[in-house]
Amino acid sequence: MELSQRARVRAGDHDEFGVLFEEHARAVYNHAFRLTGNWSAAEEVVSLTFLEAWRLRGTVRPEPRGPNVSTTADTPALPAPATTSFSRMSPHF
Repeated sequence: MELSQRARVRAGDHDEFGVLFEEHARAVYNHAFRLTGNWSAAEEVVSLTFLEAWRLRGTVRPEPRGPNVSTTADTPALPAPATTSFSRMSPHF
C-alpha cells in the first residue's frame, strides 16, 4: 500500500513537501495577492504559509477534509497588530 502525499508529508518527506509546494504555491500566491493587493506581501504570505505548513505537518489530517492550503494563507495575509502570532494557523492542504 502506497502512502498518500499527506502521509508522506506528515512523515517529514522533504521531497514530497517540495511537490506539494510546486502544486499549490501559485494558487496560494494568487489568493494572497487578491487579499493584499500587493505582490511583495503576497510572496511573504506564500513563504509564511508553507513555513507554517512544514512546521505543523504532524498535525495535518491524513486525508483531506475541510479547508485547503489557501485558507491557511488567510491568517498571514490579513491585517494584524505588530505582535502577530501565527500559532492559530493550521495546515489544511
